[in-house]
Amino acid sequence: MVLERSWSPYAAPAAPHGSRFFQPVSPAGWASGEDRVFAGVLMGLLSDRQAEASAFAPKPVVVALKMVARVGDGYELADRGELAVRPSLENRRPGKRWRRAGGGELLDSFFVGGEAFDNAPDLEVWEAARDVAEAHALGTSALRVLNDSVACLLCLRAGFLIERGKLPHPAGMLR
Repeated sequence: MVLERSWSPYAAPAAPHGSRFFQPVSPAGWASGEDRVFAGVLMGLLSDRQAEASAFAPKPVVVALKMVARVGDGYELADRGELAVRPSLENRRPGKRWRRAGGGELLDSFFVGGEAFDNAPDLEVWEAARDVAEAHALGTSALRVLNDSVACLLCLRAGFLIERGKLPHPAGMLR
């Protein structure tokens, strides 16, 4: 190979037919054969585009957490804070009201990955959890597991994993 003249793929004049990258000399000035120069220029330009590509950082997904709280002889929904996390999984949250089931039927379907998992909005799932807590008069331990499990599964459906111990602690969130 003989060092000829160097050129820039970015400044090479357009070719009347075909690609302007079919040159007998590489951009560095080495005589190499048009096929090899063409392939090398394409790989170099691909590398340039890859180097300038921005990493994708999805916007955080916000999940407003509720909790079923025992109030007197009944149960009501209370705010438990919210989580804003960049999803690492597919977001499968529905965007509209569903109202095909409620209570235990909805909650069961949600946890087995049935229709409710695909279609019931977060608030409907929380309302079903409240209804189940009332129907079964859940005690403190079962209520905590219900609240944490619903919160974790809603977060998973929204596109991120969270451990029960990383959820906002419910203490101090009740009136």
